[in-house]
Amino acid sequence: METAIRWSQNCTPSNRRFLHVDGAGRSLKLCRADRIAGEGLQYHTLSEITRVPHFRAFDWSPQDEALIALGQPSGEVTVVNIENRTQETFSLPLKNQRQCNAVAISAKGLLAIGLDKVRSDFSLNIWDLNHHSVPSPIQSPASTGPTVEPYCKVAHSEPITSIKFFRDQPNLVVAGVKGQWVRIYDLRDGHGNAALQFATRCVHNIAIDPLDENYLASCAPVNDATICVWDRRSGSGEGSNSGYTSSSQTATGHAALELRKITDAQGMIWSLRFSKTKRGQLGMMASTGHLKVFDMIKDNVSDSATEMLYVNQVQEIHRPYYDANYGRGEKERVVCFDFMNEDAPNGEPQMLAGSADGKLSVISLNAAGGPFVFSPKADFVRSLADRPGIIELETPMSYPSSDVASISSGMQSKIYAQKEYYRTAKPFLKQRPVVENRNFDVRGKALLASSLIFRQRCLAGYRLSPTKNRSLLTDSPDLEQLWAWIEYARSASDAGAMTYNRLDLSYLGVHALWMDDVGPHPLEKRRVGQPDEGAPPISKTIEGLSKQSDFPAQKLCSTDFPANRRICLLVSGSALNPTELERKLEELQRSNQHTKAAFIALLSSLTKRAAMVLREDKQSQAQSQTNKMLAMAIAGMSQRQKKLHSQQKSPNRRESESSESDSESWTSTIDSMKTNIRDPYALAILSHTLSGSWSTVLSESQLPLKYRLGAALRWLPDRELTEFISRQTREVVETGNIEGIVLTGLGTSSAVQLMENYIRYSGDVQTAVLSLAHAVPRYVDDQAAIDKYEAWRETYRQAMNAWDLKFERVKFDIDSSKLSTSLNGTPAAKPHKQLSIVCEYCSQSIAHHPRPQDSHVARGDNGVDGPSWHRTQRHPLAPEKAAAIGTICPKCGRHLPRCGVCDLWLGMPDPTYLRHGAETYASNRKAKETNGDAEQVTNSEEMNGNTDSSDIVGKYQKQKQRQRHMEEMMANFVTFCIHCNHGFHASHALEWFGPRSSFAASSNTNNGLTGDSERQQVRRRVCPVTECDCICDRA
Repeated sequence: METAIRWSQNCTPSNRRFLHVDGAGRSLKLCRADRIAGEGLQYHTLSEITRVPHFRAFDWSPQDEALIALGQPSGEVTVVNIENRTQETFSLPLKNQRQCNAVAISAKGLLAIGLDKVRSDFSLNIWDLNHHSVPSPIQSPASTGPTVEPYCKVAHSEPITSIKFFRDQPNLVVAGVKGQWVRIYDLRDGHGNAALQFATRCVHNIAIDPLDENYLASCAPVNDATICVWDRRSGSGEGSNSGYTSSSQTATGHAALELRKITDAQGMIWSLRFSKTKRGQLGMMASTGHLKVFDMIKDNVSDSATEMLYVNQVQEIHRPYYDANYGRGEKERVVCFDFMNEDAPNGEPQMLAGSADGKLSVISLNAAGGPFVFSPKADFVRSLADRPGIIELETPMSYPSSDVASISSGMQSKIYAQKEYYRTAKPFLKQRPVVENRNFDVRGKALLASSLIFRQRCLAGYRLSPTKNRSLLTDSPDLEQLWAWIEYARSASDAGAMTYNRLDLSYLGVHALWMDDVGPHPLEKRRVGQPDEGAPPISKTIEGLSKQSDFPAQKLCSTDFPANRRICLLVSGSALNPTELERKLEELQRSNQHTKAAFIALLSSLTKRAAMVLREDKQSQAQSQTNKMLAMAIAGMSQRQKKLHSQQKSPNRRESESSESDSESWTSTIDSMKTNIRDPYALAILSHTLSGSWSTVLSESQLPLKYRLGAALRWLPDRELTEFISRQTREVVETGNIEGIVLTGLGTSSAVQLMENYIRYSGDVQTAVLSLAHAVPRYVDDQAAIDKYEAWRETYRQAMNAWDLKFERVKFDIDSSKLSTSLNGTPAAKPHKQLSIVCEYCSQSIAHHPRPQDSHVARGDNGVDGPSWHRTQRHPLAPEKAAAIGTICPKCGRHLPRCGVCDLWLGMPDPTYLRHGAETYASNRKAKETNGDAEQVTNSEEMNGNTDSSDIVGKYQKQKQRQRHMEEMMANFVTFCIHCNHGFHASHALEWFGPRSSFAASSNTNNGLTGDSERQQVRRRVCPVTECDCICDRA
């Protein structure tokens, strides 16, 4: 124990006192806090005592704060009076000397001492300070004088590790027996048996909740550090109301809560402390400075006898000092803490903490966050915990465009940094990062901006066109390269360049083409022709593709698989003809990327062209000098290779020794250049010129994978190339590196696994769905991979609906259905239905069963497809009948809106058109219309020459019957305005917005309707809903 802090339980706001114990310096300080300002603490020392005996344990008396008990390694206990600076030692009648592990003082003046194990002796001794108060003189264990006997002895031949007294029942003491038990003893029991015990290895650092002493905590400090919280009422006998059992009722209880692996393996739990102002709040501190607080809540629905607990919130106050992101210096780590008995200004507990350098600070805990919700349109609503009843709205519309752009840039940099961390450290991807920043202005805006970016991309046309997508992603180099590869693969597939011998190898990566692993046989989804035709050999197909391809003449190493190398170079984008290569070099030079152009030329065996590119650099003087030195290194490599070649033909000893001396000097010069260069292409050039081998270039992790792969395909031997491709493919899949799509392709199961890990660390479902749509399920046979893709695809479709981008969703469905059609004209997936009824609130279908193509196909043991429909999760509070007839959404439980005209719920028929409620209305209307309108029809028929009145009346009656039937049908329908989203009964909408008669006075009249009037047909255009100014009938 280095140091410790104890805050007085009896202090008041005007008298804040705490004890500061320095174990290494052997001093005790009783201090008084004068002022607390934020994390700062101003205090002065009331009393101090130094040069106390070396001790392993201590306790501060809760009754008389002047008394402090110190447990010494020899087994003796020294009671210190810090106010008058006196020391008195209790000598125990020990048969064998042993160290004291724990001491405790009760509220009634009992002193408990826990000792190591000795055969045939007690290890837990209880002294009564009231009867043996400051004994003087006390003899040492070796003295021959009389010794004071303990008040009580328990725990025979058992080592004691920790002790605590209960304040509400001072005669109860809880002790930890090393490696075996946590026991509660009743000191009034003369037999010395445990009243209650828990079998556990968590026997250290016992702490009791002062606000609910039924709960106590203990820990196992090392080896998967674990904390257990116990309920002392568990195991109590019937009729026992004192919180403990008699000796005849001894029982073994179970933990109310167990917390495993709460700190790193390097750390050891040093302290457990309960809050003095908040019930169920437990603090833990480890030797590494790791400080965290657990908020525990009772499980009121538990069926067990023990009242179980669960963790409601965990606050990471300080991370270990060696943490890469949130660590601090070792001298600044927290080494002691204790809760204060007064709350912070925010109403939460606060604690006093001490660091290794001796500084004290006050830590205020954060209040639990209120409820919050994200909108699909990137709005964020949260409840303010410190202001009940007040909610706060954050919307991206209030952010400046530059702010969103900066957040987007910051997110990309974090993704790249995390990708590089995965590349070097390779941690388990299942470990999710902990968000330490509690500032909403930073974290909240980043979350909102990420959702806003995906929506803005979709709105800008980010769909299935690789060319369009590349133009939208100029700020993301990795995604731009991804769509560049997809653009090449799609053009090759559309042109049939990857089809030969009735086998389509489109959208495959380098790994599948080099390994001849294009999927499980019989390759039904890649065969072109009749299903009964046999699958052609993969190797013959690759050789045929290599012959029919326009592969430029290039230098390659000696290989047994030249066709595979050529196809892999084409797929990776590294096979350029001389014209294309020269055009690319000139473009890079114009964009001042001279080192990249030089590396590409060097990779294509154009050594002189690479040196010329570097010499023509006209940038800053420093950069120009660096590039000229790179050109000299390339020229030196060429001269060196020529000398070695000539020496091999005609060896000369003197020339050989001189050449070796020059080579060492040249190597040291190149090494010194590498220390000041950060450009990955320049480092790759130096690595190659230094060793003369391309294998050293492959270890440059900063160099893009595309160019490292190009170097490997050209110059690595077959066995080394196989190992390199396998290792790199495994790495990019595990880390979700989007660059690895050139290795996995899109038409393989490994591509789906890569995208799964990419989604895990970036959350970009949008890119994963749009890229995989080109090949899944058209070329993939793995049903598990197809199910994953379909789940992501449906998630993205629902997101577009929630963004109110339904037209974009329809375009995506149409384009993806076209892409899923094979060369035989057979669609790999059924197209989605474009018409469906969805809930206005949750944007999900109101159907109780999903569409067949949206659900995962169940497969039986025999491999036969089973039923494709399954029940979807429904809202538990949605009434069955209301959900069945469609008036309540079965997913979210929200009711349909009210009609804007009659203010009745939509989904129910219009009551004015129901037969049982409108018979009189219908008969009166029929008689009126027959007398008035029949006369008009008769007049029109007479003008046409038809004089048979019975035929005229019959036609009129049929016409009115059809009209009434149409009106009754429309009464069962609902309609919505696409501009303001208000709903109406269809019949009411027709009556409101339909034509109606109006009288307009002629020009010779005044403002009234007297005199000649003209009958006109007018329409309402404004929405009937109050305070809505929408022109609903506009186009």
